[in-house]
Amino acid sequence: MARHTERHRMNLFTPDLYRNFGIGFIAGALVVAASNGEALLAAIPALF
Repeated sequence: MARHTERHRMNLFTPDLYRNFGIGFIAGALVVAASNGEALLAAIPALF
């Protein structure tokens, strides 16, 4: 039986990490939008 000498390094920035940051950002934005819903909708016309 051959010995497995190759060691796998754990990558810090994997695609899963970026995906999880994206999901967290979207979830956080939805929480902020839900908590400030009326004020946020009232402020949109002021942008234009």
